[in-house]
Amino acid sequence: MAARDAFARTYADELLGQYDCPDRLIFLAYNPRLQSGGGFRCFWRELFGDDSRLTSEHIADLAGSMVRRLGAYCDRHGVPILDAAARERKGDSAEAYIPEDPEFTGLFLVQKSLAPAPVWHVERHRQKGHIIKLYRPKKWSTVRHVFFHIMDREWGHVTIRMCCHPPFGAMVILNGHEWVRRRAAESALRVRTDGNCFIEGSDLGRLGALGERLAASAGDIQALAERWIYTACLCFGLSTQEQEQTAFRYAYSAFQLEYSRNYIFRRGCTLDQVYQSLLDRTRRAIGLEQLKTILGYKHRPHTRPVIAITRSCNAQGVYDLTTLTITWGAIQLKIHDKSGRLLRAEVTVHNAKALRCARSLEKLRCDPMSPCRGACA
Repeated sequence: MAARDAFARTYADELLGQYDCPDRLIFLAYNPRLQSGGGFRCFWRELFGDDSRLTSEHIADLAGSMVRRLGAYCDRHGVPILDAAARERKGDSAEAYIPEDPEFTGLFLVQKSLAPAPVWHVERHRQKGHIIKLYRPKKWSTVRHVFFHIMDREWGHVTIRMCCHPPFGAMVILNGHEWVRRRAAESALRVRTDGNCFIEGSDLGRLGALGERLAASAGDIQALAERWIYTACLCFGLSTQEQEQTAFRYAYSAFQLEYSRNYIFRRGCTLDQVYQSLLDRTRRAIGLEQLKTILGYKHRPHTRPVIAITRSCNAQGVYDLTTLTITWGAIQLKIHDKSGRLLRAEVTVHNAKALRCARSLEKLRCDPMSPCRGACA
């Protein structure tokens, strides 16, 4: 369970408990060798013997072949394959297709969409035909992407987004709360959920310990990615034999991270009173210098933060939700009430590049003293 912070100590008599947990986690999957022109030419020679067929048209043909093979597989195995709009929330639209069988694992839905991506372009000499330039334009091309929706035994609903053009860059999209819930079920812990949060009646101390474990475990995340990305996704672009022939392997780095601290109150009226008082004090007292301290380093974006307080209802229209949001560049702090008696403080890094620190999966750790997690405190 998370160590009690000043807020929890102040309202200790009014709280049933608290827990920390990672929420939405997105990791980039990429082949380091294929990020340079020389590495891409070596990959092409390993795949086709030489680079005489290395043209922009042939690269696009590989993307078309991947889509056709995927379509044939889905038709043969009864997997729905849908077209999706560019800005559509793919995870929300996929919920209607989640299998009812709790023991189901594997691919249950595929969505296709267009999105920008860095794509290799080839220029050849008009007379001699040899390659004179292999480059990726600064303005990314809009190309086909595929969203693989997979049900995993440990992580539940996992989404892998993959570009159909080589080098087949991908994103692995996870839900930390679902991982904690499933691990708790394996350990026979008391768990009660309401949407994407644990509520009263749960074993909060041991759930918090599972959240701490996930925050410090890059191995579980990499094991999940390795379990599906080659055999359920990349196989449509490169067969297993071609993957071995070219020694194609992914590396992983953090792209978007969410981490939350959750306080569960004994009474909803107390939560409302405490939270509204917090919002009133925030409106009057918080300033730019305080935000610089909260968000950390002087090399953060040189823009003023955006502070917003909004009121809304949940999907069922039951609760009067109030959200305090502080946005500074790619970093967002948010405090909001959920599920009647739960107050959540969460920090979201929309693009981990903004942190200007190592982002590789091996170095991932949400430490209590880090800017990411410390902001939630």
